[in-house]
Amino acid sequence: MQNTICQSCGMPLTSKEQMGLEKDGSASVDYCKYCYERGEFIHKVSMQEYIEMCSLYGAQ
Repeated sequence: MQNTICQSCGMPLTSKEQMGLEKDGSASVDYCKYCYERGEFIHKVSMQEYIEMCSLYGAQ
């Protein structure tokens, strides 16, 4: 598997288990399972709010 990062939160995607799922159940190569599920983004927030949420994890 090619190493890639989630295009939403920046988390490294190093295994198929970390990938989100498309509507058809296939693995998303662009987003992690914490951001994307069944073809939709999990968090219903603005981009600025999401940046602030993700930066909390980076600071830890």
